[in-house]
Amino acid sequence: MTWSTPVRVNDNNEPAVPTDQFQPSVAAGPDGAVAVAFYDRRAACPSDPSVLAADVGRTNFCIDTSLQAYKDTGSGAQPVGANSRISQFTWDPMNPAQHVDGIGQMACASATDPCTTRAFIGDYFGLAISKTAVYALFVSTHYPSKVTADEGGPVYYQQQILSTVNRSAIGSTF
Repeated sequence: MTWSTPVRVNDNNEPAVPTDQFQPSVAAGPDGAVAVAFYDRRAACPSDPSVLAADVGRTNFCIDTSLQAYKDTGSGAQPVGANSRISQFTWDPMNPAQHVDGIGQMACASATDPCTTRAFIGDYFGLAISKTAVYALFVSTHYPSKVTADEGGPVYYQQQILSTVNRSAIGSTF
């Protein structure tokens, strides 16, 4: 047996502006459908209540989720279109920067408060394909919780998001 030549999934074709795409998930479905979803840092951090003021405008930092569809008719998977953003909102991995009862709420890679290492980006990522849709499960800090922070306002925890993409919207051959 031999392996095919590796193919780059992320279509960021701007080598002068490198960005981070990571934590891929792959799924195969009916009729030769194959999909790869991944976290994608191409977009600059937006001005949004869920994005820390210090992070607005930062590049290669805030996170979206992208999808690349493929069709495999028996001779290897071929791309169907370009990468598609499937997250509705770009999210800030440094949130929540708030406190509840004096305790920092950030998902930290270490067990310290304040977090002295880096934010933990949830590794809860799933992908499935049905006859009519692609389903991606991933995290986002965009959506406010009902918990009030010591600083006032809602805490922006990492929460599970289910994105449903109609297969016909991806391409007629997918």
